[in-house]
Amino acid sequence: MLSGYYVFYCQNDLKSSGIDFALVTDGKCWLSATNQLLKGFRHLDYLLNFYMLKHGMLEEIINSVLDTDND
Repeated sequence: MLSGYYVFYCQNDLKSSGIDFALVTDGKCWLSATNQLLKGFRHLDYLLNFYMLKHGMLEEIINSVLDTDND
């Protein structure tokens, strides 16, 4: 999932262009890929699974990003 720091570099490239990045997983890796998820939480701004999406986390992130951009 997060090997080689490819995703981190993508996030940084997007961020330098003024674009925020959220990684959404199917949730299965949350049971078996703990080390990869820990890396993700340390280096990614937004790491979500489908459960979090279903419960409004993406909307919270979007609202937060939009509120920050308006300041």
